[in-house]
Amino acid sequence: MAQAFRPGFVAVQGGPGKLVPVPLNILWRVVVGGTDRMTSVDAAERDAFPLEGQTFYVPAAPGLARTQTLYRLLSLDGSDHRDSTTSESGYNIEGPLGFPWTTNTVFRGLRPLFEGFNSTVGDYALWSPFERLPGYTKDSLGVYGYGRFNNLAESLLSLTGGGVTIQSNRVAGGSLWRWFWNGVQFVNVHDYGRQIQAAFFTHAGNTVRNPTEAGDLFSFPDLAPALRHGSPVFQFHNSGTTQITRAIPLEWSPDNFGGDHDHPVIWNTVLLGKDVTLDFNGMGSVARYTTHLVLPSFQAGTLEMPTPYLRAKFKRFWTYDAETDTLTEVTKLMPDACQSDNPDPAYVFAPGFGGVIVSDGAKAFAMGEYAVNVSRGGPASYLAMWKFFCFGDGTSEASFDTVKLDAVRGAMPFPGGDNAYNAYLMTDTVEGVQRKMRQLFLDDVR
Repeated sequence: MAQAFRPGFVAVQGGPGKLVPVPLNILWRVVVGGTDRMTSVDAAERDAFPLEGQTFYVPAAPGLARTQTLYRLLSLDGSDHRDSTTSESGYNIEGPLGFPWTTNTVFRGLRPLFEGFNSTVGDYALWSPFERLPGYTKDSLGVYGYGRFNNLAESLLSLTGGGVTIQSNRVAGGSLWRWFWNGVQFVNVHDYGRQIQAAFFTHAGNTVRNPTEAGDLFSFPDLAPALRHGSPVFQFHNSGTTQITRAIPLEWSPDNFGGDHDHPVIWNTVLLGKDVTLDFNGMGSVARYTTHLVLPSFQAGTLEMPTPYLRAKFKRFWTYDAETDTLTEVTKLMPDACQSDNPDPAYVFAPGFGGVIVSDGAKAFAMGEYAVNVSRGGPASYLAMWKFFCFGDGTSEASFDTVKLDAVRGAMPFPGGDNAYNAYLMTDTVEGVQRKMRQLFLDDVR
């Protein structure tokens, strides 16, 4: 069995007031010999057996406070594997699987690790908190990690109001996965950098830290769900007409902080999430989208609050200045964001009150994002749009080609605690979106 951590993995203790990365092991469960469910942290071993999926994330390196070694054991007759924090009669220790926490109070979102036992076949198996294992009874291992979803690609929470239905995906950090209006689904979900979600950017020396609500870059559609890295979820529920989610975000580029394609990196003193209120102020297909960024201490950085990635069928681009009630098509002015040498791939718009809009060719289906500028007492430094028509691979929700809207709070101080910022998303015809944005301005909504 491969060791649970690689040279170069460094245990850096997080805690109050600190923003530190924690490389993680993924505890995969495979099936050996038809009946022996075995936990593995080694990719080659994982790929050698039928894979049932991810059960937990746990720290990859020893040395963190209030953590304990989790071992994999093999029965003396070689017929069964089990997991334990101690030696067990009738079993030999094979090696460490990781270093889970000994309490669930040190960080948010931690769940207990349970070992199931099937007395009929004599098999022990680590039990995901989001599954049922018929025939197994479970017993606590006394340690905690971040629960995962086996091979599930989606675990959805839906909410309908004002003619809009939204679905958020618990597998991918509770990010807003789909938005339906008039029978059309707007959102692109190619990887965990898409969806409608928040992302935070702050510097650690010369390296950019990028906690991302949905997960990290190892989430491409050609990967099996059990190989994708989604952010764990702390809150995930509806309250009346509001959907509430909070994620413990993963680092978008884990290679920058000791991780890789098999080891995500978590920022577990941070929360990213949203409160989305549908039918805001009785305005039908208008949603107030409140982005929440919870930090352990002051940070200077930039927040996408939020950034919707939409399907490539929306190919016309618009700006709207709500003070002058001016709608302007800027499709021909949009930069090509697929050119790697393009120094300025975004179209930036910074009205005092206003929004950015993308639509289909007939202007019958459009999504807009409205926000108030910081110069007028609002949260947004600017609004922006991107066009990623890179491969011509279609307009489905899983295509690479996409367009992007964004309300950005940039190069700003963010105090410790819960930072909450409002933007407004809406779908309608282009003219309908314009009317809705104008009404938000007239009602002095911020």
